[in-house]
Amino acid sequence: MNNTNETNPLPRLRRRYLQWTVYGLLVLLVCVIQLTPRLIPQIYGGQPLLVIPLTVMIAFYTGPAGGAGAGFAAGFIWGVYDTTRLMGYSALVLMIAGCAAGLLVQNLLRNNLMAAMLTMAVILIFWGTLDWTLFYVLVADPEATERLLRSIIPCTVYTLAVSPLFYGLITLIYKRMQKNAGQFDNMSDQ
Repeated sequence: MNNTNETNPLPRLRRRYLQWTVYGLLVLLVCVIQLTPRLIPQIYGGQPLLVIPLTVMIAFYTGPAGGAGAGFAAGFIWGVYDTTRLMGYSALVLMIAGCAAGLLVQNLLRNNLMAAMLTMAVILIFWGTLDWTLFYVLVADPEATERLLRSIIPCTVYTLAVSPLFYGLITLIYKRMQKNAGQFDNMSDQ
């Protein structure tokens, strides 16, 4: 009896298409939530950047290529609707962050909440420092220090605080996909 699942690539492709469809819809939903004014309350002048933890957590389960793709997609959508940044800036930085997170979990870290929070902290510090340097310090904004203290640091802390929610959500999606993998394998026999 020949097992057709070993030679038939369709079940794997179906799983992959479904997985990336779910991730794509999630990226779109999170971008809409982040970009909707006054939907998420501000705390100390900071609002969470939800696409950053989403990108990093997707990278934790899909690797560097998946993280880079998710980061580029989320950053591109964010960049289209955010008029305060250069077009492509968010896509480039999120693509690098997603690739770096995927490489870290693939080669160095284990995929757990502690590693995810550590990676998020490093990426958020990098993001905040780069953002502050490029958009406030280099343009000689006289209120650069105030922007750092009243906007960037609260935003970074707030984003780090909501990051475990995204880790739990992406973990749930990943485990559900793995659990339902057998259903897709059986569909190819029909």
